[in-house]
Amino acid sequence: MVSPRFTFATQEATNASGGGVANAEQELADMNGKIEDLKSRASKAQGEAKVKLDQAVAQLERQRQNATEKLKAIKDASGDAWQDMRAGFTSAWEEMKKAYDTARES
Repeated sequence: MVSPRFTFATQEATNASGGGVANAEQELADMNGKIEDLKSRASKAQGEAKVKLDQAVAQLERQRQNATEKLKAIKDASGDAWQDMRAGFTSAWEEMKKAYDTARES
């Protein structure tokens, strides 16, 4: 299982210090760079390898958008909804990380 470098201990701590949110934002920024690297590889690839990389990039871009939306929801959430938003972001992040790892190995 993928273990992100961010944690959301409590809503108050996260909102007060930016803690988990700031780390999650940095992880998304890092992932943007990784996606750009894959795009570069795809532009140089040929045949089936190019098709696979292009598909992986498209999937990663959709997943990145999903994770970004879920992170925004965490920032905007309160009370019990905050817990649900946190779980949703973590799940979206893990799916995106797995997809990246698979694409990188292609």
